[in-house]
Amino acid sequence: MGKIRYYCEYCDRSFLDDLKARKKHLSSTQHARMRKLYYLPYRTAKEVYEEEKIKDPCRKFMTQNFCQFAENCKYSHYNAHQLDILRQQAEEESRRSTDSHSSESVDIALSKMSSPEQVEEWLLAWKTRQEGEALKPAKPALQAVSKAWSSNLPHALQDWGSDLPPSLQPWSLFNLSNIHVEDWG
Repeated sequence: MGKIRYYCEYCDRSFLDDLKARKKHLSSTQHARMRKLYYLPYRTAKEVYEEEKIKDPCRKFMTQNFCQFAENCKYSHYNAHQLDILRQQAEEESRRSTDSHSSESVDIALSKMSSPEQVEEWLLAWKTRQEGEALKPAKPALQAVSKAWSSNLPHALQDWGSDLPPSLQPWSLFNLSNIHVEDWG
């Protein structure tokens, strides 16, 4: 009978499944590098910015536009302008996340208030901000869905443009308004 083998999806290799071999593999530098490469696309802009701002610029990448170490390089492959754009994206992400957690922030802000005057002052400011948001024109549902679907296309697919198959092409307002459900299978 064959022995049980352990398959590592990060490294795309299998080996005999015993405790010593698995510990040795999981602590290896190859496994750590492959695991890091696997999770690189899922980092937020803030994480990327925090990592890259402390690194010195890679001279080889800046002069020749190529570095043999790619993502494993200990130097930054971003110039000052790209870092500034990355910082703005990180700030926008944090703003969006704070907007989505506004009800939690209301509870936290109210718990930190010590006097009734502070609470009333904060409530007045909150009401005026909410009224200002209510005065903004609301987007129609089709435009909101179209924007969400067309802007969430992965960067790797954005390079392909109109050469994508129809199932992978981003939705547009025109596509959404011309759907004929009765024509579907």
